[in-house]
Amino acid sequence: MLRDPREVSLMGRRMKQGLVIASALLLLSSGSASAMGDKELARAMAKRSGLSVEQAEAALAAFKSVVVTQVKSGDAVRLKGFGKFTMQERKAHTGRNPRTGEKMTIPARNVLRFKPFQAVKEQLNPKQ
Repeated sequence: MLRDPREVSLMGRRMKQGLVIASALLLLSSGSASAMGDKELARAMAKRSGLSVEQAEAALAAFKSVVVTQVKSGDAVRLKGFGKFTMQERKAHTGRNPRTGEKMTIPARNVLRFKPFQAVKEQLNPKQ
């Protein structure tokens, strides 16, 4: 949980930057099979938002940092009209080495989960 009011204020500013990033992510979905990296995303964000590339890179870095910090502390990060980031605990389980077929224990771990909101689902899958 957040305790320091200065941290809350900083989080608010960073979340606004995050909304710019989230909007850019939504607008940039082109259906291509290739993945967009940080630099390409920052350039596209800069082009669409009027930020400099350096500002867009800083906003992207801040967004990633805030999301990880928040979900690590047990809080969800909700971006209105976009989706929700949460941490999901994966239990330890038995798996197999794909090369040898040998059984092995896969340790428990935390993973970042993103669940898109309905508006995003509808934009990705328009009704025909």
